[in-house]
Amino acid sequence: MGTIAEFSIPVEEFALSETLDRLPEMVFTIDRVVARETDHVMPFVWVSEGDFETLTTALEGDSSVANIELL
Repeated sequence: MGTIAEFSIPVEEFALSETLDRLPEMVFTIDRVVARETDHVMPFVWVSEGDFETLTTALEGDSSVANIELL
């Protein structure tokens, strides 16, 4: 049996809060989260709207981001 849940997290509590604050015009959708190890998870994030070069710069400066990979 599967479970589907939809919920919202306040931006200040989300790991990407620095990036979200800098780019309010962009739309971020978390598609799924994969448990990679016991101490962290790896989200798959879809981004639309806005300037993607600015997004890359914002993600590189976000203290909650360890690695960025474009799929």
